[in-house]
Amino acid sequence: MGAIHEISERSSYGAIVRDDQGRLLGGLSVYLDVLLSPILTEVYAFRETMRWLLLQGYTSVILKMDCHNLVNVFHKTDNGINEISMLISECKMMALQFACFSLRWIRRQENMVAHILAQQL
Repeated sequence: MGAIHEISERSSYGAIVRDDQGRLLGGLSVYLDVLLSPILTEVYAFRETMRWLLLQGYTSVILKMDCHNLVNVFHKTDNGINEISMLISECKMMALQFACFSLRWIRRQENMVAHILAQQL
């Protein structure tokens, strides 16, 4: 989902939407005018992608991402109190707005389209 660009001191992220048959329905690619840490870039991308999915009217979502740490933190009950945990809590609240929501980890090789979108900006 997220990428950092140290030379330009910016971060970016990309996401795609597929239907239950695997057909591409759409996507987004966003360039942030700030350089975030890799994990904060992933969390920010996760939150903003969730917002975008809700605005698009999706009701059933299986979100797949290649950031294993973020997926693990999302599934924990107690995330502590820090900037990342607050953003994760916000994502958990948004997840409740979907009729069906699942967050799964996948290898980067399986997530190349979103990864390339994030790198292109």
